[in-house]
Amino acid sequence: MVFIRVLGSLEAETGCASTNLGGPRQRAILALLVAARGQVVSIDRLIEDLWGGEPPAQALKTLQSYVSNLRKLLEPGREPGTPARFLVSASPGYALRLDEDSVDAWRFERLSFEAREVMSGDPASARRLLDEALSLWRGGAFAEVADEPWAAAEAGRLEELRLSARELRVAAALRSGHVLGAALEAERLIGEQPLREEGWRLYALALWAEGRQADALAALRRVRSVLATELGLNPGPALVEIEEAILTQRMSVLQAAVGSADASDPAQASHSGPSPTDATEPAGTGGNGVSRVVRPAQLPLAMPLFSGRRAELAALDALLPADGGPPATVVTVALDGIPGIGKSTLAVHWAHTVAHRFPDGQLFVNLRGFDYRGAVVTVAGALSGFLSAMGVPTKDMPTDVEALAALYRSTVAGRRMLVVLDNARDAEHIQPLIPGSPGCLVIVTSRNRLTGLVAHAGAHPLTLGVPSMDEARDALRRRVGQARAAWEPEALDEIIERCGRLPLALAIVAARAVAHPGLSLGRIAADIRASRGSLDAFSGDDPKSDVRSVFSWSYQMLSPAAARLFRLLSLFPGPDIGLPAAASLAGIPRREAAALVGELTRTRLLTEDKCLRYSFHDLIRTYAMELAEEQEPAVEQRTTMLRIFDHYRQTAHAAHLHFRPTIESPTPPAPLPSVTPEVIDDASQAMAWFMAERHNLQIAVGWAARHGLAPAWPFALTLLMFYQRTGMALAWANTAQIALDAAYHAHDLPGQAHMHRILAGADHYSGHNERAIDHLERAQRLFEQLDYPMEHGYTQCNMGWIRYSQGHHEQALKLYEEAFDLFIRADHRQGQAYALQGQGFCQTGFGNHEEAIRLLRQAAAIFDDAHNDFARGTTWDWIGVAFQRLGRYGESIESFQRAVRIYQACDAKFDQVEANIDLGKSFLLAGDPASARQAWQVALAICTELDLVEFGAEVRKHLAQLNQPTS
Repeated sequence: MVFIRVLGSLEAETGCASTNLGGPRQRAILALLVAARGQVVSIDRLIEDLWGGEPPAQALKTLQSYVSNLRKLLEPGREPGTPARFLVSASPGYALRLDEDSVDAWRFERLSFEAREVMSGDPASARRLLDEALSLWRGGAFAEVADEPWAAAEAGRLEELRLSARELRVAAALRSGHVLGAALEAERLIGEQPLREEGWRLYALALWAEGRQADALAALRRVRSVLATELGLNPGPALVEIEEAILTQRMSVLQAAVGSADASDPAQASHSGPSPTDATEPAGTGGNGVSRVVRPAQLPLAMPLFSGRRAELAALDALLPADGGPPATVVTVALDGIPGIGKSTLAVHWAHTVAHRFPDGQLFVNLRGFDYRGAVVTVAGALSGFLSAMGVPTKDMPTDVEALAALYRSTVAGRRMLVVLDNARDAEHIQPLIPGSPGCLVIVTSRNRLTGLVAHAGAHPLTLGVPSMDEARDALRRRVGQARAAWEPEALDEIIERCGRLPLALAIVAARAVAHPGLSLGRIAADIRASRGSLDAFSGDDPKSDVRSVFSWSYQMLSPAAARLFRLLSLFPGPDIGLPAAASLAGIPRREAAALVGELTRTRLLTEDKCLRYSFHDLIRTYAMELAEEQEPAVEQRTTMLRIFDHYRQTAHAAHLHFRPTIESPTPPAPLPSVTPEVIDDASQAMAWFMAERHNLQIAVGWAARHGLAPAWPFALTLLMFYQRTGMALAWANTAQIALDAAYHAHDLPGQAHMHRILAGADHYSGHNERAIDHLERAQRLFEQLDYPMEHGYTQCNMGWIRYSQGHHEQALKLYEEAFDLFIRADHRQGQAYALQGQGFCQTGFGNHEEAIRLLRQAAAIFDDAHNDFARGTTWDWIGVAFQRLGRYGESIESFQRAVRIYQACDAKFDQVEANIDLGKSFLLAGDPASARQAWQVALAICTELDLVEFGAEVRKHLAQLNQPTS
């Protein structure tokens, strides 16, 4: 599964993980293809747009390299030789073949279109669709390339669609009875876009529907003034019609605009729920002597500056009937999330928006399930409070909990009520508080994941994550003031980032800003920065508004073993961790680790993703690190890091052996006690493990290098084949450089030699051949000094290949001959074969084809004995080239056919292309054009499958020559 985001920064997700899309031009290619909305973008246009009309000499090759990298990133599990499914070649260029739900911009357009389609008949559904569509936006469209001419038009088009969708959502809110929400959203719209008349029209209608006729007319006078001042225009017909309708009380026009017959009575339309003093007679009285039941209205004040959470609100709205009526069953919602994420705020806000649908009253209780004073509200206490709120005298309440629950259910029976159970500890804490009759809504909040409530009460779970950057900006702007925020946008963003977008932390910082209006946001950001990763910047006098205190309430609920794991996990700075690594880090069996990780995720101190990897929120990690520093001795902290390093070192070594490297990393010492490395069964599993752990592996190499507790270079060497196969040249180079620096610091000559050789590979892969040669020369000198003939020999081969590819055949031959002598000294047969193969390449360059064939046949025999099929295929391919140049076409054909068969057995499709091209040439030279055509058609089919544009063009040229008449 692939999901690409362009509504904000450019991002991509493949499967479970976010993907590093590479450098600016590589990212720009993906953005260009998204902007084309599935249409083909020509190679000429891509080159023109990428380099602004001044492409380099190798632009086409560079472009193809970028495309190849993107394909690997978008389809990391694609088997070699299989065609790309998402970024495809299509004459005269490339196109993105994804369904419309795989790109946020495309999905946004689909949802917006569907909303318009259903608006007239089902405004509630239209509103939900628009909520989902607009929640996809995280910033400006194509934000990081917005200044590029090719992006501006598409970004502008999408922004216009976004504004239209926001306006349509206001209209949908009005027509579905959400008058207050419509008014607030319309007010935001006119603040941001004061020259768009539709926003003003909707704002006036919403004010009128709230019963604020004078305010509606004042708004219409204001827009008349704005349009005249800014544009020299009068309001358009739509605004004039609404103004006249309000002035003349033309209800048909106003009712049509807001879509509700109730709108004829603005006072009724603004009514959001019963008064606390309203009362209703019960259907009958029972033995409890109740003669009158009060209609309670216990909801606390909603946050006046609430913003964001659009996707979550849309999901909650979807749980209730679209027609605005009460539910046919008891609907229970279980909101959970990490401490400080805003569960209670969202619950109360949504409760207020839907309270009018439950006319028999609203009940609210803070159960204090995580109270720092231990003042947890008991089930009996909550039931007594509810019954009292509904008018049941205390003297009529039984003392037994089950009897209290039965009386509560009887009292609620037949009534449509909304019940909010805030801060519940677990399912047992709230089960008796859930009504038994249909037509009620129960909203539960908890830090714990209430799986029992989901299983036994059919609750709908909703886990809150941190708000988006846009939502966090909006929330902070509202609190500190729009003008103040607009004056220091960079400081505002830094504050948000340093708060980890945690609503509680943002609220604490905002309160400080409001309390000190003379304090700049830049100064506040600097103070948080100066706290150097501690939580001091988020402390307060009230425990409920102190981040440490709020986190501690969950921490204190943990078992001692889970608390220890919580502390130790914070010591490793990786972005996430898998269960096997967590077990080794803590030095405990994997089964025990699974139970403890489960405890941490249930309390939301640790977050689990869909790939079963676990991570901290940044501020929770900081809290855990503070606890670790206080409670874990230095020796235990050091031992913890040694265990996780050893886990990754041991597993990486086992995994890299499946890639059959030419130089194996030295076998590490036996695993440390309590470290259980992961079992890797084959190359496919090795690749999956490396992909999942790639960030942590780089961090582990860096940690080893900084602390010098174990040589970093053998670990880095295990990553070489992974980096080569995935083309992660930057990570390849960074990892090797870290290990190289550590090797120099430790005066570790073998480490220096190996890392220079690895860095040469990264540089050659990136096209920096001179830098690669410098590293290889250093490696040569070191391996010679160390008297490591095998490693020295492979270094000579690496150098020989670079020199051969540069056309320096004499230098290359000398290097390969020296390599052969070194491999003889090392008694390393496969190395000898590689050196002979290289000498054969060079002899073909000199035109000494008989000598080339002799050398290459020797190499092929050794590779055959070693069962190194791929190297054998390459060797027979070159033998075919030598025979062809000698004019011995029959032997050339046999050699190429042999190479093709070997490549087919290895599934080496790329190499089959070159072999079939050369095979076709030999057939044609031998006077067999039909067989030549067949070989080239096979090559062309593979080129099409693998999107090999340059090779495909070469093959088509050969096929075209066959069709030309001979003179």
